[in-house]
Amino acid sequence: MINLLKKNRNFRIFWKASCINAIGDYVDDIAFAMLIYTVSESTLITSYVFAIKMILSFVSMFTSSIVDYNNKKNILIITSFGQGILLSILLLIYLGGHISIPILIIFVTAQTIFSTLSIPAQNALLPLLIFDDDAIVARASHSMFQQFIQIFSYVGSGALITAIGISGAIIIDIFTFFVAGFLMLFIKYSETFERSRKKMNFSKTVKEGFHFIFTSKIIAAIMVVTFLGNFFASPVDSLSVAYFTNFFADKYVYSVFMAVIAIGGIIGTWLLTKLKDKIAMNLLLAMGFAFGGVGVALLLFHHNIMFSVVAGFLYGISNGFVSIMNGVLLQINTPKEMMGRVFSAFRCVSYASGPIGIIIVGYLGEYVSLNKIFFVLGCLLLLTSLISLKYTMASQFEDSK
Repeated sequence: MINLLKKNRNFRIFWKASCINAIGDYVDDIAFAMLIYTVSESTLITSYVFAIKMILSFVSMFTSSIVDYNNKKNILIITSFGQGILLSILLLIYLGGHISIPILIIFVTAQTIFSTLSIPAQNALLPLLIFDDDAIVARASHSMFQQFIQIFSYVGSGALITAIGISGAIIIDIFTFFVAGFLMLFIKYSETFERSRKKMNFSKTVKEGFHFIFTSKIIAAIMVVTFLGNFFASPVDSLSVAYFTNFFADKYVYSVFMAVIAIGGIIGTWLLTKLKDKIAMNLLLAMGFAFGGVGVALLLFHHNIMFSVVAGFLYGISNGFVSIMNGVLLQINTPKEMMGRVFSAFRCVSYASGPIGIIIVGYLGEYVSLNKIFFVLGCLLLLTSLISLKYTMASQFEDSK
């Protein structure tokens, strides 16, 4: 992991810039949410900060076509500086005392639109900076530090805003976006396909992306098992508060569970770098679902906190395995000129299954004990592991013919 950062200058710069950018994004979430709640005193409007990111993620299916036909580095530079400038304007409005709910909603939406370009650009640029043999190490190191940043940013944002105020947090956001954009200027690489925006047929480009996704057996197999995995796992995230409230008198147990998930995710990501040369990639993906299945199933036993600790740890390892292996398998099986579209389609499928599972399980939770529901979900994740092992292996074999 350290060796890759040392030897690959472009990846090192990309890694630094994306980590700094992530700090801005995570602090952004908290600062905007607090600012909107301060102005509106409405939980419904405040939830917009988080909901809009999920809703507009579907737009990336189309903006990713723009990414595939343009210089990825330039898009990241423009979006980083664009977000910095946008926040600077918001800061001036806030300090001038002219802030309002409509203005905040406009700025949150604009920030999210920038993300619909920057996220596909990051996914499309990374494969151009590394060799496929380094894909697991590169994505693991990137993911691991992103998780560290997420933990410390979310935990520290409240204290930070208390100490320096919302305006101070916005200033830090502005600084991180400008620094990230500046660092991107120093990345040097060659686009695999130099294509002119004037020659781009937008409708045809989008159709090409969908056609590839549904005709590549390995990509289709990965998307199907990820859809299933997210469908069965999402209710754990949304209903774990209710689970621990119902079965544990001590409120700290839920916090312990969430912390252990984060620790498991980091350890799972690190473990992947040690197993990548010893175990086949499709088996690593299947193992990820299996870890999650065992972890979620253990929530059946709510009489001892240790079951919850082990469950959270295994669930965290699962998150690390599945997220990294999804990215790696997509990267090595997708033409570089289609990276943006394929990764965006993948994210949209993942988001689509989550709300469906949450709603269905939330309804069942009104009538069936959550520990029993989680046990069934765990068993279904184990079944997903077997499906993943069978169909990703079969698809790889068929695609190689």
